[in-house]
Amino acid sequence: MSKGGFSTIIVIFIAVFILVGLCISFSVFASHLNSSPVATFTSKSQLQHQPDSCNLINGSNFTSVSKYEGGLGPNGAVLINYALSFKANSVDWYHSDVSENGSYSCQNNVLQLNFNNEPTYTIYYDPALQILNWSDIEYRKTN
Repeated sequence: MSKGGFSTIIVIFIAVFILVGLCISFSVFASHLNSSPVATFTSKSQLQHQPDSCNLINGSNFTSVSKYEGGLGPNGAVLINYALSFKANSVDWYHSDVSENGSYSCQNNVLQLNFNNEPTYTIYYDPALQILNWSDIEYRKTN
């Protein structure tokens, strides 16, 4: 095979690899566009004026309303529901292909989560909808 022919094969291989990657990314992105939220989440500023429902978080499980990337399977990206589980002051977060354990506190329907002394994450709880909102991912209470 000539040097020019080999270079052409390499360029075609790279182009196909990039195209497949773009198709997988678009597929994951398009699935998020087709998911609809359960209801209109109460504005974060209004949540603090609702009755404090933090006591309802303990012992509860929440599952994401939409599906998100959960790792790679034999046919590309696998979509899964993320989950949060609260018990006492402990929280388990199941996302992608990872499980993390941390602690949480709650006041006025605003939760503060900490995993392994990383930066604290802020989550808002809408007791009327029983929805947690974390970085625009909605989690619905399942129990």
